[in-house]
Amino acid sequence: FVPSAVEMSLKLSQQLSVGLSGTNKFAVLDREYIAEFAQNRNILISDDSPIEEKARLGQVLGADYMIVGTISNAGLQIKQKTSRAIGRPIREYEVDYVFDYRLIVAPTRQVKLADTVNIALEEDQVRVLVKKWEPEDLDYREMVDNLTIKVANQVVGNIIDRLYPIRIASKDIEGQVIVNQGGKRISIGSVLEVLIQGKEIIDFDTKESLGRTENLIATIKIEKVTPTISYARIVKGDFDKISEGLICRLKTVEFKRPEGAKSSIKRTPQGGVKLPFD
Repeated sequence: FVPSAVEMSLKLSQQLSVGLSGTNKFAVLDREYIAEFAQNRNILISDDSPIEEKARLGQVLGADYMIVGTISNAGLQIKQKTSRAIGRPIREYEVDYVFDYRLIVAPTRQVKLADTVNIALEEDQVRVLVKKWEPEDLDYREMVDNLTIKVANQVVGNIIDRLYPIRIASKDIEGQVIVNQGGKRISIGSVLEVLIQGKEIIDFDTKESLGRTENLIATIKIEKVTPTISYARIVKGDFDKISEGLICRLKTVEFKRPEGAKSSIKRTPQGGVKLPFD
């Protein structure tokens, strides 16, 4: 299974629509079937169309933001080498995906956000993309689908952080904290850093705002997720400093390659191996 460039673009577009809709912050407009919409519009504006049908043209919404981008690299590399331990060839798998995108304010054409999603996965991470790992019979379609979801989620996360960051919605006397987002973006066990904003930074040349400074005051861990909000408990910091409206950032957890057990083999000064009964 080798997807075409058109198929890869379509898959990513669909997952971006799903991800953005799931945030409950956007009404996503369907532009996938633009040719069919144009044909229907031509029918509505024809002389034979009733005035009631022509009135439906005014119900078509315009976009506030547009996402445009290019998948500049997407591929699976299979490297074959000989293992000295078992004396036969083995395969190593690596995945690369690079997506350059811009978020544009449609009415003004201003670029609100420009970024690149650059994903490079080694074999341990590639294995997670499929339910069943069988090198001789891999489900490449499932691998592509899950990789696309991973890319789309990262894009959606970046956009939400820029336009509608996660914020503290409420807290109670029992130590529970509620944040204003849920759905698929936040999961049970997610760790968020609670930040208080300080001085606004202005660009010296353009005089435009670059944002505000942020200082960490607490860390919270998600215990329950609903489609619209999430419940958390503080794991570090001062609960009294947490207040409604404070910004939260998802804390990135770095992937660590699993380590095997430490070897108990001891070598002699001459380069040999010391056996247990020596």
